[in-house]
Amino acid sequence: MDTAKLFQLNVPQRDDVFYVDTITFKVENTLFRVPRCGFEAPGCFFTTMFTLPGPGEQGVQIEGSDDAHPILLEGIQQSHFKAFLKVLYPKLYKCLPAAGVPYNETYERKDSVDTYSDWIGVLHLSTQWDFPKACASACS
Repeated sequence: MDTAKLFQLNVPQRDDVFYVDTITFKVENTLFRVPRCGFEAPGCFFTTMFTLPGPGEQGVQIEGSDDAHPILLEGIQQSHFKAFLKVLYPKLYKCLPAAGVPYNETYERKDSVDTYSDWIGVLHLSTQWDFPKACASACS
């Protein structure tokens, strides 16, 4: 067997469900790391941004890859971005415990986007970035 085929056999494969690519954002002075798939909605601003070549080796996009290289979102309020994420990832948000709280399979958050200011933020961001479902949630 040639070495190229042998090498391919030894390369671990990523599971198609339980291998989640994440993206890191910095808003004001807060880092957010979320599943990238939420920001790959067809037609949205980020989908286009992700197709551009990055400064990494062979055009790999470095921005957003980790805490040291977050995507900087200037002019955005942290509370509005967090509210937007609650709308974008409602099921994930409900089951994630706060930092430092151990995971409990019966845990479910009760809070959600409930202030007028946060809904205005969701409407603004979803319109600016072209997320029609989040925009519809903010308008209903």
